[in-house]
Amino acid sequence: MQKRQASNIMKWQVNTMRSKKIAAVVIAAITAVIPFSGKGTSGIVPPSVYAENTVSIPEWVPTDFSSAINFRDTYGHTHVEDGVVCLLFEQTLPDPASDEIPRYKLMTTENIMDTLSKRVYTSEETGISFEVVVFAPERSGEFETAVIDTWAKSASLDTGYYHAVNRYSFSVDEELNVTETDIYGWLPDCAIEFDRTPKYGDNFFVKDGYLVFCLSRGSGSMNRWQEHEKSDYFELVEMSDCSSAKDMQLDGGTINTVYAYKAVKDGHAKFSYDLCASYTTGKIAETVTADCVIIDNAQTILLPGTTKASIVDYDTGEPIPLDKDKTAAMWTSVTFYDDKGPLSTGPFMEFESNPTIFRDLAFFFNADSFSFGLDERYIPEGYTLPAKYGNSIGYFNGTVMPENYISVQKYENSSYDIKFRLKQTSVTDLEPGTVRVTVYDKDTGELISGDKLSLHNWGFGTNIRFRDPNAPNGWMYTGPVFYVESNPYTVKSDLPELYKNAEYFGFTCEDKPEVTLYDNGSMDLVFRTKIRVSGDLNSDGVFGVADVVKMQKWIHGIGELSEYSWLNADFDLDDQLTVFDLCIMKQKLIEQMYGNEAENYDFEAQYIRTNDRRTVYPKAYPKKEIITSREELDRYIAENENEYDLSSKKTAGTDTAVGFADAVEKCTDEWFKDHDLVIIVFEESSGSITHEVTSVCRYAVRICSKIPKVCTSDMAAWHILVELDKKDTIYPAFDIVFTSIETE
Repeated sequence: MQKRQASNIMKWQVNTMRSKKIAAVVIAAITAVIPFSGKGTSGIVPPSVYAENTVSIPEWVPTDFSSAINFRDTYGHTHVEDGVVCLLFEQTLPDPASDEIPRYKLMTTENIMDTLSKRVYTSEETGISFEVVVFAPERSGEFETAVIDTWAKSASLDTGYYHAVNRYSFSVDEELNVTETDIYGWLPDCAIEFDRTPKYGDNFFVKDGYLVFCLSRGSGSMNRWQEHEKSDYFELVEMSDCSSAKDMQLDGGTINTVYAYKAVKDGHAKFSYDLCASYTTGKIAETVTADCVIIDNAQTILLPGTTKASIVDYDTGEPIPLDKDKTAAMWTSVTFYDDKGPLSTGPFMEFESNPTIFRDLAFFFNADSFSFGLDERYIPEGYTLPAKYGNSIGYFNGTVMPENYISVQKYENSSYDIKFRLKQTSVTDLEPGTVRVTVYDKDTGELISGDKLSLHNWGFGTNIRFRDPNAPNGWMYTGPVFYVESNPYTVKSDLPELYKNAEYFGFTCEDKPEVTLYDNGSMDLVFRTKIRVSGDLNSDGVFGVADVVKMQKWIHGIGELSEYSWLNADFDLDDQLTVFDLCIMKQKLIEQMYGNEAENYDFEAQYIRTNDRRTVYPKAYPKKEIITSREELDRYIAENENEYDLSSKKTAGTDTAVGFADAVEKCTDEWFKDHDLVIIVFEESSGSITHEVTSVCRYAVRICSKIPKVCTSDMAAWHILVELDKKDTIYPAFDIVFTSIETE
């Protein structure tokens, strides 16, 4: 391309010196990368080719030198309309005193297009000729034209089209519709396209894996645009002159140049152009910088504040083709707070393609409250949400919602990448309105016998909420509990409908299920869990010394055990009570009551008072979670932030206590490489009661409650966060042992 530019510059200089006339387009031609520019008195050379074709030549096709200049300024070098393709290219006229022939000529692919017209318009004043060729499609296929350099002799310059200096390509479909497929199908190459192309900051834009600078300068200025420094993230693939040939003057006007770069590798890259004097170290008049994040194997470039949104297959990760008649869309809910109160909005954002780049969406991520999700009415056919968390799904107050549905990636330049994951609906043998529960052993992967599940009253609860239309910020609650009687276990239920339509849906069990929701209104729930044995033989709700004594008497043939309590002592799950079960029982009791000093773990504890926001709910305290990754912590926050105050603000009425979000801020992915986090949640009858974790071992966490003689009457919910080394394993069904002392 640089050789092509140099040859045109030399030819223009010779022609200008010979005629002593400086036309309006001379400056544009000197700075152009391709040999297209001209202005002057027009002359007409009779057409050299006329093809027989029923398609008429449109009025917009140039008919003289002046209209050729207008075409150049309006369309560039190619234009497709009215069923025809018009191509324009130009060159300087040969010296009449020499034997030179025109340097450039056109070659085309055969048997795809008819040539309707080929005309040459010249201007002796400027020494320019325009060749205008009009094609009409004959049949479907791929069509190319190439401007070739007839003077080039070196075989090394042969690019496959006899020293082509420029190529244009087109695709013709079965209905003979023509589409330009080369880079100039979208890259500006004339003044009007330059002005109309939407730009980021008026100087550049991105498309697919291209970064395009659109730079203007005064034609009489000594300043030129130059790369600030070479970038190994991009390579220059095309330049085009977008100056107006009609209005260009030697001492005035504007020169518009487009530089198109192809990204070559992923990463964060800042690429700049400086406007400064050529070949000097003079002052830089202006700098334009594109702050880019390159992703998807250099196929996507994100600029600051832009958001890439994709809808992908849950299993393959590949983009899902969007339905032509049902545009995918995303709902948003946005609130900003100021002195005058809340300002809320919620634009509805349609996907133009998959993925789509949204320019303004990233602004909302800084809102005081922001949530979003796919509008389920427009989900592509054959797909469904893998999990339903209602209209609070998405990115809410800085918390990424569950990874199985949506992920949000923020990059260094404050751009974002959102992925919505949809499950392909599959054929099911379930009848409409039924739920099938299948339970596997978490460690072995084997199906747990239905008898064992039934005997141990294995089941799960649900936490389902709908917004109350009669109470601002109010909720209506439900939460059916299911006990599994066989494995698999199938039951008629409205749970699939609730799962699909509730504002919030959660499972109140330690091991959350894999959920598949079918189009016919049925559902599969797959649990991977362990059966827990409580040790509570006397049915008082507490595992203690009395239970061990009762078990010991039964082993010696003294006393009786009910079938239900018998199951609570079968610690090795072999369906029989033996001395071995008694030994395990005694070990657990010792560790629970006193801890095993040789196995007590080092730990750090934080005590966060978190208000319980629920008004109607089953109080199942204490609750416990073992968190092993930031992803699990984010999921816990998302599932519980509507029940408890998990914000960053300090606890009201205290000077030293911090909020939940402050306490877990350090718990990053890096932190979780060496630590686990144990969360214990419970409620006290008074906010005056404080707590201290006294010991932590494999099977138990001991907590001492410090009760003052005079207590306030306010209820208080607490989150105790226990930080452990990764190597210190804690049993998933660990016990929480409370003791209490009275304080002044």
